[in-house]
Amino acid sequence: MDQIIKLFPLEWEYFFTEFKNNRSTKIDVFKEKVKLIKNKSHFFSDTLEAFEAAQKLNNKEDMLLVFGSFFLLEEII
Repeated sequence: MDQIIKLFPLEWEYFFTEFKNNRSTKIDVFKEKVKLIKNKSHFFSDTLEAFEAAQKLNNKEDMLLVFGSFFLLEEII
């Protein structure tokens, strides 16, 4: 995870969440790992809350990218 986070653009906003699966990364781990983008990071224990917060921040020109596992996407769809 450390190597991937280093690739994240610093100017983007990030919404981290955990999902209902025992393989999900927990919020506390995300908070520890995202120090480079801490000021642009938002943390949620509920997947739908995270998705809705990201949608509210977006405008028509923005792209909302969701990535994780299919378990995460299942909770959004």
